[in-house]
Amino acid sequence: MASSEKDAPATTEEKKDGKNSKVAEYLQAPRKKRKRYVLIATSGTMPIDLSAAIEAYVRTNFKAMAVAMPRSAEELQKNFGRQIMLLILDDEFIPLERSLELLGDLKRRRGQAPVPVLFLTRQPAQLIASYHKMLAPFHEVDDYINYAKVERAEIFSRIRHGLNHKNARKSRRYKIDIPLDYFLLADDAMHKGRLIDLSVHGALLKAEDGRIFRPGDQLKLHVPIPEHMLSVQGDYLKLSAKVRRIFIIGDQAGISFEHLSEDKILSLTEFLTSFVSDQAARRAMAMRARAVRS
Repeated sequence: MASSEKDAPATTEEKKDGKNSKVAEYLQAPRKKRKRYVLIATSGTMPIDLSAAIEAYVRTNFKAMAVAMPRSAEELQKNFGRQIMLLILDDEFIPLERSLELLGDLKRRRGQAPVPVLFLTRQPAQLIASYHKMLAPFHEVDDYINYAKVERAEIFSRIRHGLNHKNARKSRRYKIDIPLDYFLLADDAMHKGRLIDLSVHGALLKAEDGRIFRPGDQLKLHVPIPEHMLSVQGDYLKLSAKVRRIFIIGDQAGISFEHLSEDKILSLTEFLTSFVSDQAARRAMAMRARAVRS
């Protein structure tokens, strides 16, 4: 008896169509989300209870994140293929230069999405100097904390900030780019620098001569002022400041202003108001120019 059409073997064309339909189904299916990881790499020199507390904090407060705790350089490197939201790295986990070499490879591989790193250290000066030489281009998303000198709540706060904001600065200041002279009270030497951003209470100062700041440095700033500022006598707004926080690149420091008299506060407010107004006017002119061209 002849075989029915239903039982007939599939032709080459039918096989090809079936294969193509399976590929199409696979491509149309929703992609499985990649797990997001927090890597915690601590050394034997860190107190065991602190390491355990950091792990417990992440697992309890960021349940959507998976946690990996590498125990060697090889294990750390194997985790680099994962989607890392934050790397918490004890700078004594492995020799510091080796850590920075591995991080350099990771950050260059990631291209447009650099992995934020929170360094846990007992020797911030050594970390900053090494980082400055090896990883300076990546400093905007990396941070550090001297875990031996702070309460655990501060460590947890930095972890939370790193995960929520990728280590972006907490306080919003006016973006600014002004060259200035500053003086160190310790040696009364003049240095060249730039104000990167500014508020009534403080600023981000960058050294132009490669100098690395130290916590507690006392500074005198000579900020050049616009000609139309009438409240200031002379060409400079002179401000006293103290280095409160050094960014991991070393040549950038968060400073707070000190000994501000009422007149100085008024002058600084006028300076900022003038700057912001000029900035807004330039943006408005640029928008009008684009509208005319279009």
